[in-house]
Amino acid sequence: MWLWAAPEAATAIASRDLTIILRTYRRINKLSQTALANILGYDSSYVSMLETGKRVISDVETRRHIAARLGIPPHILGLAGTDDAEYRAMIQFGDSTVRLAEIARQAGRAVEAVNELWPLVARMEARAAEGRMERDSLELLAQARVALGVSLGTVLPEERLSSAARWTGQAVKVAANLDDPQFYAHTLRMHGNEPFRVRVAAAA
Repeated sequence: MWLWAAPEAATAIASRDLTIILRTYRRINKLSQTALANILGYDSSYVSMLETGKRVISDVETRRHIAARLGIPPHILGLAGTDDAEYRAMIQFGDSTVRLAEIARQAGRAVEAVNELWPLVARMEARAAEGRMERDSLELLAQARVALGVSLGTVLPEERLSSAARWTGQAVKVAANLDDPQFYAHTLRMHGNEPFRVRVAAAA
């Protein structure tokens, strides 16, 4: 959840700098270096060296371990490119991922929905940032952004709801340029659905 809970998390992830990511993760989750070390299964002095840049991790397995324990998209730590087979498979089944996440959210399992959506959104956001997005993929990204935003609006505390609204708002911007009135209407409806909007307003 930390990835989507605060704007500073997105900034840290975009940096792709492990030292920044670790410090930000601790700050957002209010953890000591010892607590983070326990999550990672490392000594606290090792975590301190990672955070200060005195120790650089180059081996794949250690980076993979950190990514898995902290919920970081693997490609952020240089573990996979956006054109690999994993990415293509993710896109191929992207529609199903969004639909299943929506079913989970509607069944009261919004956290499960977020966990299903964030790998898809994170990988597609990276590709979009590189300016390499086909129309179909762009529409899928918009759909995933809407679903993620609404799911986050269900589970985040009120003081963090603006982060949820940011994702649905981004989807509206994409939909406005896709020349698909039905999809645009859907994104507007999801971004402005009453319970979500009221909660966002209360948090403002």
